Parts: sequence; structure tokens; C-alpha cells
Amino acid sequence: MKIIKIVGVTIVLLIGAIAIRVIPISGIALDLEEVAQGQCEIIPSAPGAEDITIDKEANLAFVASDDRRAYLLNGQNNAINGALWTLDLNKPDTQLKEIEIDVDFPFHPHGISLFKTPAGEKLLYVINHISTTEHEVDVFLWLGENKAGLIQRIRFPELISPNDLHVVGRHQFYVTNDHGSPRHTIGEKLEDFLVLPLANVLFYDQGEVTIAVDSLYYANGVITSNDQSRLFVAESSGRQISAFSRSSEAEPWHLDRVYPLETMPDNLEQDEQGRLLTGGHPKAFDFMAHSFNGDYLSPSEVVRVDVNASELTVDRLYLDLGDELSGSSVAASHKGELLIGSVFEERLLRCNLIEP
Repeated sequence: MKIIKIVGVTIVLLIGAIAIRVIPISGIALDLEEVAQGQCEIIPSAPGAEDITIDKEANLAFVASDDRRAYLLNGQNNAINGALWTLDLNKPDTQLKEIEIDVDFPFHPHGISLFKTPAGEKLLYVINHISTTEHEVDVFLWLGENKAGLIQRIRFPELISPNDLHVVGRHQFYVTNDHGSPRHTIGEKLEDFLVLPLANVLFYDQGEVTIAVDSLYYANGVITSNDQSRLFVAESSGRQISAFSRSSEAEPWHLDRVYPLETMPDNLEQDEQGRLLTGGHPKAFDFMAHSFNGDYLSPSEVVRVDVNASELTVDRLYLDLGDELSGSSVAASHKGELLIGSVFEERLLRCNLIEP
């Protein structure tokens, strides 16, 4: 009986510890009021148009999609590959068009980043989850006419649970590990429920890999300022965007500023003024339920953070309780338009951007 009591007390204390850690950052007490953008068009997509980036010279959006709910339900990726898409923003009534990439291996894209070489080539870098334990960064050369050719597959053991990446050179990029433990493991679940800061940002430089920043709360989106003097990381379970700076490339990054949010930020994009855009999840438990069952709605939110302002300046550009779009993960703007993607939905939104 004594052992049973000890076990019982231990379980109660563990549940209490989890509650103390999770409830304050869950958004459970938030009273949400919808903020609509004008004339949002619903664009059908394959499941999980999770990341979007825009070629602002060509007015062309690149989209990565994959059926991520299959992984959560089955513990393994869908047998059907994900895909890359384009959306021509030059046309008012355009639809997504799948990019011809001709890969003969499992392809389950996650974060994407576009890089233009000095010679004018356009390269698309894509995080690919080969399996729950194998991950790589695939590099595609944009060929035009909605075709891209695979030119490189990059693997290294430090890719534990990659989520997003940001390319700063032909052979240089930052990539986030959203957990310190491999996907679909007990360690991953403990990090989530105990809100442990074990995620990191890696820097890949021509085959050498170093830890740029560590001890992060679910490192998600990553991006640098245009001059690469600041590094921004969306910490989802920390409900914040953290900014790091350094005086030279030879020095380590140090925490410069934290931008607290009332949402769990996901991917990061920049607008023409260098302000950060993120799609986020204000209600953590709603998003968890939605992750396993699409019948449960999860609020979608888009916020813009002015990282150049001295005072905290966060604008809520969009908030929907989940009917129009559930589980928003990314927002990208260009020429008065706002594109919003999500983790699981079979749609994305194209909206006229209305300033708050």
C-alpha cells in the first residue's frame, strides 16, 4: 500500500508540474475576437500547405505541402509523396500549380527557402522528412515553366527534427531543430508536455555544421535580417520571437531581444519594410485536437512584428476561429496581398491586405 501511495503522489505531482508549465502558455484563457482581411479567396490545395515563400521579382509564390496528419496518426509518413507548388500572383483568379520535380525517393517537404545566386539562378531549398529518423535538405534549381531540377541532397546527423530553414549563401543556411529528441519518441513528447528548452538552430556552411543558438522552446521559423546582422527564431511553445545579434561573423550569436506574443508563432517571413510575419496558433489545446482530427477547429492568427521599432509593435492582421482556416502556419505578403497557409488544411487563403 505504501508503494501505491508513493506512486499515486508522484503521478499527481507530475500532472501538477505539467499543468503549471503548460496552462499559462496554452492560450486557454484568451478571449479571441475575429479580425478579417478584405476579400479573402479560398484556394484549394493538397493537404498541409504549410510553408510559403514569395519570389517578389517574379510575383510568384512557392508552396510546400504534405499530409502531416498521416504521420501523427500512424507514426510514419504517408506513402504518397508531398509536393511543391507555385501560385502566380500576377493573375487575379489563379490556382496552385504543381512543380515538376521528378524525384524517385520519399519526399515529404516541410520548410522552404528561396535563394538567388549572383549569376541569377533561383534555388529552392526544402526540408525533406525521408522518414521519422531520416531528414535532409533538398536543393532544386528553378528551370521555369513550372519545372525544377534536383541538384543536391544534403544530410548530416545533427538534423534531429528539422522544421524550417533560411538560406544565406549557395552553401550556407540556418535550420531549426524543433526538438532535441528525434521525432515520434518519448523524449519528444516530454519536451512538449514539460515545455523543455532543448531545441536549437544549426548553421550549415559548406559541409560544416555548428550550433548557432541552443536552449530554445520549440524552435520553428527562422530568418535573418537583410544584412544578416540579426537572427530571428520563432519559439512556438515559448510564444515568442527571439532576436539574436553579433558584431561580426567570428563571434557567437547572443540574445538581443524577445518579442512576446499571444500566439504560438510558426514560420517566419519578411515584408518589404523588414517586419516579420508569422502564422500562429493562439489556442494550443485546440491546435493539438485539430492535429489529430480535422473536425476539431483551431483558430488561425497572423501577426506582424516590427523588429526595427524601439517599442514592442505587434499588429494582428488576421484572426479566424477556425471556420475559414484552421491551424495557420505561415503568412507572406507582397504588393498589398496576404497569403496564409496551414499545417493540415486542404486550402490556403489569398487576401487583400488591410492595414490595422
